[in-house]
Amino acid sequence: MAKQSVRFEYDLHEQVISPMQTILSEIKEIEILKKKLSNARLDMDSANNTLQKRKSHKSTEGDAQLLANAENATNQFHMAQDTYITALLSFSSKELDHIKPLQCLLTCQQRMYNDVSKILNSKLPGLQDNIEKTVNTPVFGSDLDKHLETTGKQIATVLQKCCSSLMKSGIEQPGIFRLAGGLPQLRKLKAMFDSNRMEEEDWENDVFTLAQAIKLYLRELPEPLLTFSMFEDWISCIGNPNVASRIPKCRELVQKLPNSFQINLQYLIWFLSQVAAKEPENKMGASNLGLVLGPNVLRTKNEDDNDSITALNASSSLVELMIKNYTTIFPDPLPADATRMSLPRAMTVSGAISSARPSVRSHKKEKSTDCDSALIPLL
Repeated sequence: MAKQSVRFEYDLHEQVISPMQTILSEIKEIEILKKKLSNARLDMDSANNTLQKRKSHKSTEGDAQLLANAENATNQFHMAQDTYITALLSFSSKELDHIKPLQCLLTCQQRMYNDVSKILNSKLPGLQDNIEKTVNTPVFGSDLDKHLETTGKQIATVLQKCCSSLMKSGIEQPGIFRLAGGLPQLRKLKAMFDSNRMEEEDWENDVFTLAQAIKLYLRELPEPLLTFSMFEDWISCIGNPNVASRIPKCRELVQKLPNSFQINLQYLIWFLSQVAAKEPENKMGASNLGLVLGPNVLRTKNEDDNDSITALNASSSLVELMIKNYTTIFPDPLPADATRMSLPRAMTVSGAISSARPSVRSHKKEKSTDCDSALIPLL
């Protein structure tokens, strides 16, 4: 468009500005003639007034001179008037010449706008396509399905990158998910996610900030992972006095979740099961993890205090139940492209999966290694 702008400026100078300068000069000359006419009118009126005053005093001394002055002033006025009118008529006769610069201006503008319009029409579709494909959209507080559609992934970016970084740096850190990282660091990490500039290697050693980011992301989801619509179902499930029936009911409710919510919930619970397996080191078993993570995955739209307390107690117990019974509640493997997580060198794939299973299944470990490896595809 710079080329079109330069061409417009050149044409404007040659076809508009230069001719307009000639017109402006003519207008300036007419203004000068108008001023001369005004002065001649004043001189004529003054001479005639002086002559009339002399006649009113019935004095004849100097009458001839005053009469000559009045006649001369009147002649000068008429000459100035004729000259002014002639200039106006001459200027008016050039009306077609005067309108040409304006026509050229509009023509130049039209040509430039047409050229620019063609360029924009050829560029805008590609620009619009790039805008639609960009992933530089806020992550925190965004609808889960919309976020996954934008990124083309099945696991939320915050969950995937934070869990992956925590697995690399080690999940043995005492107080993980319970102790808070620095608020400035958390804000920085959130901003980096929202601007699509989060690099895992820069945060691998900041365990507490990564854990806090997971909690913050879950808390800011417009729709919690366990969904608002199923709130009463979850409360009923965990409140069932028949403890043995809670697990199959929980599994049934998980299957009713929207697919994207189900996959991300399973990914989260799998990761928490890995953290719980390191309870001797990090002091964060399933119960403690349920307390700190539960309120972020189950909440109610109703701000009633009783509902909030009910949700708090139920969510903690639900997350604890899911962690302890991961393989029963989530019998299906995560999709092959659901995660791209790198484990520490000391942790094998089968070991990572087996550590999440209840201890009652440990004696069958050698028989379940193959199917265990298929549960969480770690690429």
